[in-house]
Amino acid sequence: PGIGCQGPTPWCVLEYAERSARRSVAALFRTSAGGPGEFVFKPRGVNPALTYRVTLDNSRRSFRLSGHELMQAGLIVSLESTLRSELIVLEQCK
Repeated sequence: PGIGCQGPTPWCVLEYAERSARRSVAALFRTSAGGPGEFVFKPRGVNPALTYRVTLDNSRRSFRLSGHELMQAGLIVSLESTLRSELIVLEQCK
């Protein structure tokens, strides 16, 4: 099997983080039709005790969420058509 693959899916997610885990980025791609138009992204390596600035670059939205919220509920990313993407930037708040 591939890296974390459990079967065909219309979504592709790539996630990268600094070694310090202070910042990370994730690119979500909707590669094909079928399945839901929403994806629940639960980032890896977040600290539940910290707060993060979340930036949805393509949507031009920014807000704060706790690490706990990110781990439990995640972020709902909506891409209604294929060949669309969203870039998510997470930064620990001071």
